[in-house]
Amino acid sequence: MSTSSEAERTPGLSAHVLRLTAGLLSSERMPGGRLGPMGPWVTVVLPGSAYPALGAAIRLPVLALEAAGAETAEIGYPNDPDDDRSSEAFHRGVAEQVRDATAGARRVTFVAKSLGTMALATLDKSDVGAALVDAIWLTPLFGEPVVRAGAIDHGWRSLLVAGGADRYHDASSHEAVRNALGARSLLLEGADHALEVPGDPLATVDRLRQLTEAVVEFRRTPA
Repeated sequence: MSTSSEAERTPGLSAHVLRLTAGLLSSERMPGGRLGPMGPWVTVVLPGSAYPALGAAIRLPVLALEAAGAETAEIGYPNDPDDDRSSEAFHRGVAEQVRDATAGARRVTFVAKSLGTMALATLDKSDVGAALVDAIWLTPLFGEPVVRAGAIDHGWRSLLVAGGADRYHDASSHEAVRNALGARSLLLEGADHALEVPGDPLATVDRLRQLTEAVVEFRRTPA
């Protein structure tokens, strides 16, 4: 598996981008853990293994969805670094939180990054009940057959976002998923697995703006 913590890093620049663009870094808005029923439209965040929900590549898309009326729930992962995140127990725990967060929702939008895309791909459709579902796949691990097959099998309306310089980006698998789903796709030139352009903060801000604009357009398109 290629989902070790080395696949993720918490971006220092991202915190500055968030302060400049939103002024919102309150952890109270991203509670994590098990949640009760929320509103009619719920954004469910499945973060990376070491990339938090407050990282700019996740938080800016979430802000765009919140601005349109969605409420946000963050899925928590076990803190034990030795936990097998490909295990049945791990995926069962994720599914339980998703069911709690989406109970009664009419629309669910997933925002998943890296490890989160694996968790999303292995969810059962019944975990979100009868809700209308769409998904934003950030730096998806489509090179892993289980992730690629799960995304295609779900058949959800999707936006796929990858970094052109991300060593985990599998271009052929990404294209296969895009074609199968008829998904929107955004490839951020020069961006790494954190969707940053190393050594170039202004280019990073530009890529994050492209990402946010793509999410704004995605949310406006009828599901």
